[in-house]
Amino acid sequence: MALKCTRIWREKALWLLLFIIALCFLGPLFKGEIFFVRDIYKLFLPQKRLLQEFWAAGEWPFWDRYLHGGQPYLASLTNAAVYPLNLLYLVFPLLTAFNLNVALHFFLCAASAYLFVRVLGFSTSASIIVGIAYSSCGLSLSQVNLVHTFFSAAYLPLLFLCWHLFLSENKQRWFVLAVMINVLRLLLGASEHYIIGALLLAGWTFGYPYPLRRALSKGLLWGLLHVFAFGIAAIQLVPAIEMVSQSSRGEGLQYYTFSFWSLSPRRFPELLLPHFSGWVDRLGASDYWARSIDDDTPMTLILSIYWGLPLLFLGFSGGLSARRDRLLPRRVRRFLLATIWLSFLLAAGRYLPMFELIHRSVPLIGTFRFPVKSLWLGIFPMALLAGYAVDCHWGQNRETQGQWRPSKRLLSAMWICSACLAVCVILWWLSPGFSAAFHRFFFLQQEQEVSLHGLRQSFLHAFGIWTLLTLVYHYHSQLKQKWLALLLCGIILLDLMLAGKALLPGMPKELYTETPPVVERIKRVLGDGRLYRTKTPRNPVLLVPENHIVWGTRWNLEILTEYNAASYNIPVIFHEDFDRLANFREVAFRRLLERTAWQQKIPLLSAAGVSVILTDEKFSGPGIEYLGTVPNHSNLVFHLYKNSRYLGKARFVGSWEYVESTEAAEAAMLADRFDPNVHVVLEAEDARSKHFCFRGRGRPKPVPPPVHTGHVECSGAAEIQEVSAGSSSLTFSVTSACDGYLVLQQPFYPGWQLRLDGKPVPILRANLAFSAAFVPRGTHVLHVFYAPVSHTLGLGLSFFFLLSLFLCVCLKIFQRVGRTRLPGQQAL
Repeated sequence: MALKCTRIWREKALWLLLFIIALCFLGPLFKGEIFFVRDIYKLFLPQKRLLQEFWAAGEWPFWDRYLHGGQPYLASLTNAAVYPLNLLYLVFPLLTAFNLNVALHFFLCAASAYLFVRVLGFSTSASIIVGIAYSSCGLSLSQVNLVHTFFSAAYLPLLFLCWHLFLSENKQRWFVLAVMINVLRLLLGASEHYIIGALLLAGWTFGYPYPLRRALSKGLLWGLLHVFAFGIAAIQLVPAIEMVSQSSRGEGLQYYTFSFWSLSPRRFPELLLPHFSGWVDRLGASDYWARSIDDDTPMTLILSIYWGLPLLFLGFSGGLSARRDRLLPRRVRRFLLATIWLSFLLAAGRYLPMFELIHRSVPLIGTFRFPVKSLWLGIFPMALLAGYAVDCHWGQNRETQGQWRPSKRLLSAMWICSACLAVCVILWWLSPGFSAAFHRFFFLQQEQEVSLHGLRQSFLHAFGIWTLLTLVYHYHSQLKQKWLALLLCGIILLDLMLAGKALLPGMPKELYTETPPVVERIKRVLGDGRLYRTKTPRNPVLLVPENHIVWGTRWNLEILTEYNAASYNIPVIFHEDFDRLANFREVAFRRLLERTAWQQKIPLLSAAGVSVILTDEKFSGPGIEYLGTVPNHSNLVFHLYKNSRYLGKARFVGSWEYVESTEAAEAAMLADRFDPNVHVVLEAEDARSKHFCFRGRGRPKPVPPPVHTGHVECSGAAEIQEVSAGSSSLTFSVTSACDGYLVLQQPFYPGWQLRLDGKPVPILRANLAFSAAFVPRGTHVLHVFYAPVSHTLGLGLSFFFLLSLFLCVCLKIFQRVGRTRLPGQQAL
């Protein structure tokens, strides 16, 4: 029988589940460790530090000047700038707030799953298993690397709970709560996971037999749920849409990029075998032996797809059960089972025949990436079906009021599987031919000692866990059901904890907070310029105390790989665009750099405001000063250079060239005569571009200069004084004896405006990716500021939909939609 939420909160089983989750966070919460894996230390922690800096300076978090030469902060879905729990960073220090944020969402993940199935009527043992499975399976733990995806997943069971209660009780407060939960999920920016949740909720809505609701009305309510959620979240979504349009995603991703991370069929045994692909918490190239089936990448996107034999057995048992009851109706179970199979199928991506046709045919699919993320679609269904199977096997049968007993056929099959696993374990120890053939088939390589040892442990783990499960079923009728159910919970918990230990290693705070020596060296010569960091050669040999990714992370911080310099408030440009959200003009500039030699790179880097260069290559050129090597714990040597001819925040030039296309701009900048300190290449806007932006009324459009190629002789150098500077605004005083252009280091991006002596003037695209404005002779004050229309439009839409939701609740519209009236029942 379904229970009320207020009663469930008092259950000891729920608090036991939360206590178990808390034990997993002893290191981060009480022992001075931090979560750090991959994107956490590269992106999420630096961006939250920047958010704290905005608040400390009393500024709105509109513009991030540290990444990609400058890009929107609020508009970036990766930053989740308006997510309410960011307030933790206002109260606590950075690392404490981040650890607490992750831990709270783990608690929410387990507790919300428990609450939902208890309201459905699951037993406490089954609910504990659902909570453990949903929060701690390999796929869930792998989401923590993509922090906001995991945060979004934590709200999914809570969304189902509120939606279920609304359709069951017809109380509007549950609809409003469901809308607000969806708003939070949208503010987190995990767009793929939001779509997954919407599809799962649609299947549940039409599959579950809610009384007094017609199918059409349920569909209408489901649509209204998302309409209001999108409308209220417009303050985040409208700027994000503009940012996506200004990125490479705005043109749609190429098939190779879109499908790169696909799940190879050779990796499917990892569903059953922990660490099947390798040790993800180690540094050595040989420690991740599945790299040969992932296009030789150092590590895969989803670190683990492990479910384990017990959960897979329970999940598929629940999905295939022929039992009829209202606990989890058969139609819903079939939908959940089909969803799991669909997640496996879609995750295979480019390994499927005709998959490229899907990429070409489905609208907007090119804005998303990586088919392997489809595995997230099956996490919640698998947890629900596993919990249902536990109630089928250990609960009271609602048809016969008797207890389920395993058949002899089932027990025989389970013991046969255990025997097969035992044979495999023996073969791994005694048969070199078996292990060699296994390596050739699954990993396309010869066996190595580390992979041989790891796979032996994987098969031994699977054998031990499956044998324990078989024993529990074997003694099903001889021991008390309560103790057997608790033992089953313990087996699943042990299985997932042993398999998932390597997925969330802790890092001592000191290793992260200690500033590398190269940072101070760079800041001494950086000035108002940027850092250009070339790509690090693959497969370096690290000279570190132990083979653990903690030391790999520390080494990456020491040499400022990729965009790690932003962690220390060093602006970087032309680094790797992992999320494909960088300004498409900056991406075009980076591609131009990649195909030029150093002699041609130097003036291009000067035009981009690069004052410091960090690379493993040695070179020389005009204005380049060698600063020495960068000490690091590897076999690689990195060199530091100062560029004294870089373009600062602003430079007045009296020579310009106006071109009609990006190709012409590139050719002009590669010409020998190009010197960014005296000359600027101005570019027209491409009317055929797929990139769009929101334009405000009365804002001047860029206009070409009266003379396409001009040169003005000045009697003296122009004088530029910086009056004020903020994160999203600059004010200059410019004095010049002639007309010319003020070339700004600021990227050419929608939302930037310029006022000359208080009057708006147009901004032109300059030097491929940057900005310039015409300044007549004399003394003038120029105010440059970032105020995009998308922010105002998003705020207005959010307010409008909040007001609309309030009015709909007052008019009881959600109660009236599609409500079927019983004979003699009065209208609401």
